[in-house]
Amino acid sequence: GDESTSLTRDGQAALRHYNESAQGFSDQALQLGLDSADFALHTLGQVFAGLLEGGTDKASRDAERGGQAIKGKARALCQTMQQWKQAQDAAAQAVPEFRPYAVIRAVDVGDCDKDDDRLQPGQFAS
Repeated sequence: GDESTSLTRDGQAALRHYNESAQGFSDQALQLGLDSADFALHTLGQVFAGLLEGGTDKASRDAERGGQAIKGKARALCQTMQQWKQAQDAAAQAVPEFRPYAVIRAVDVGDCDKDDDRLQPGQFAS
């Protein structure tokens, strides 16, 4: 017999939404990673320039500002992860066969949302 499961329209929409959410999360994580690397190089350059000119204050202020910018992006990424999890849960509801693939747990999102310095840019490598 035909083993393929026929999805309801709701199921198809839920899975499509899940895929879009996952893609959005990946893109955003990628951007965050690249931005962070650029930022790190830029900051080191600033620090060295500051040392040569005899002042590191401006460099460390720039570094602080850049760190805040990265935190802001990381926080936005957490927001995206929240939406991705909601899309996942909706898909698992609409399509029982999808449940084994629903791997994002509430604890993942909870960890992500804590505002602390453990949120390193490399944490979301796929």
